[in-house]
Amino acid sequence: MGTPAPDSEIVVAGGTAVVVDAEQTSKEPQPSIKSPQLCDGSLALTPVVKSSPSPTGQHTESSLRVLLSDPLTGALMDDAMLLPCGHSFGSGGIHRILQSSACITCGVHVSRESLTPNFALQAVVKAFRREQRNRKALSRKRQRERFIQDHTAVTDCTIRARRLREVRDVQFPFKIGDTVMIKGNKRTPDRFVNREATITAQCLNGWFMLKIADNGEVVKLQHRSLIKVDSQ
Repeated sequence: MGTPAPDSEIVVAGGTAVVVDAEQTSKEPQPSIKSPQLCDGSLALTPVVKSSPSPTGQHTESSLRVLLSDPLTGALMDDAMLLPCGHSFGSGGIHRILQSSACITCGVHVSRESLTPNFALQAVVKAFRREQRNRKALSRKRQRERFIQDHTAVTDCTIRARRLREVRDVQFPFKIGDTVMIKGNKRTPDRFVNREATITAQCLNGWFMLKIADNGEVVKLQHRSLIKVDSQ
């Protein structure tokens, strides 16, 4: 056996020395391996195949219903009975099994005297039904709450819109081009009182720009000091 290269390693497998080139192994990726023992005591190098873990999700409600239902009738086994072989059936399935005197799953002989109530399965079915009722009640409650919330939101929006219209109608009872009579208030100059004018512009907070009809003078007055003149 020759002298190995400086960059080589010696691996002993099954009593035999094998020279491995370190440079070559560093360039080529090596799979994960395990070393099972062969019949002659030597070790075989076998790549390890990693399998993805299988999902362990819980049974859905429909799958659980199938497990708790009679295989023959499909009804939930509220009155589950246990056969000598260990299989369980509801009253509908038990009636058919007694007619044939054998379990339809495994064929074991069955008599009426050999039947015993499966109290554990009955309790599970009872709990399943109770959980279903609770879920339905919770679903109806949430639907009712969503309806109330939506109805309240729509009602609030309607009320706010109506109030805004009312405020707007109070602040802006006139439109541009309307002819009004100036009735005046405490802050209205006397020279504008009892004179007709035309609305020329709308301002904020219910103020209007007016043009006096007889002399064309422009004045800014609030809507409370104005009265609309009906056009003939």
